[in-house]
Amino acid sequence: MQFAATHPLNKIRRVQIYNNIKRYRETELDKILQETGGSFVSGGPIFLSDLSACCHLKGDGVVYGAPDYHVWGMAWGRRAGLCHGVAAL
Repeated sequence: MQFAATHPLNKIRRVQIYNNIKRYRETELDKILQETGGSFVSGGPIFLSDLSACCHLKGDGVVYGAPDYHVWGMAWGRRAGLCHGVAAL
């Protein structure tokens, strides 16, 4: 299941970082969609083969990766008090 698509931001209600502890392969992305109830899935090189994060990564309040260097990152949210925009991590 591989294809490219563009999704308008106003059509995206939620973004989830899926920590693939079940070690689904790239050919099994449909299983992640079934498990999460998502509409689309995008693979990304944010985890190493040992399942550790290869970059700064935080999801659902859990820090998966905090390497000792600074990069630019993105944050977003709908509720007041959450960060919107780009920040140096």
